[in-house]
Amino acid sequence: MTSGGRFLFCMVLACVVSRACAQTVVINELYYDHPGTDTGHEFVELFNAGASPADISDAAIEFHNGTGSTWSLVWRAPPGTVLAPDGLYVVGGELVVPLPDAVITYSLQNGPDAIRLVNADGGVLDTVGYGGLDDPDFVETRGADAVPAGKSIARALDGVDSNNNQIDFVAASPTPGRHNVARRDAALVLAP
Repeated sequence: MTSGGRFLFCMVLACVVSRACAQTVVINELYYDHPGTDTGHEFVELFNAGASPADISDAAIEFHNGTGSTWSLVWRAPPGTVLAPDGLYVVGGELVVPLPDAVITYSLQNGPDAIRLVNADGGVLDTVGYGGLDDPDFVETRGADAVPAGKSIARALDGVDSNNNQIDFVAASPTPGRHNVARRDAALVLAP
């Protein structure tokens, strides 16, 4: 193999290895402001954007109050929690329909605040600042815009993370446990 060929092989191998090691689970949707009382209606939806199952055992969702400087634990995944490729996992209140995979009582606020997903070792997998939060320590580039009561912030494209909350998230009708973008059958249909 020539030195140019070895270089190209090493570059391709590095890309494959880095992609395989890249974290693929992200926060896909967040519903934090229900009309009236929020309790029981709030949810966080996780999405596995990878091609392989993702074990999120002991991963945690943490909350940041925009007026503070710390994170607080909201939920920890039980051992054996695995998301299938293209799979969704909802952590939410008892009034969320359909019933979430994990039922908890949130005390999320309407912003400016943030949530993040951390792995079992405490490494940050994804951060979403919302409701006008602009503190660079608690958002990815810029926080998602505030949305009116009854709307969620949802990734414009399921699982796509540019590391800029303002670009990645849009106001949407809540879709807990369902993809933000409807899946289409790629099969061709021939007209008679």
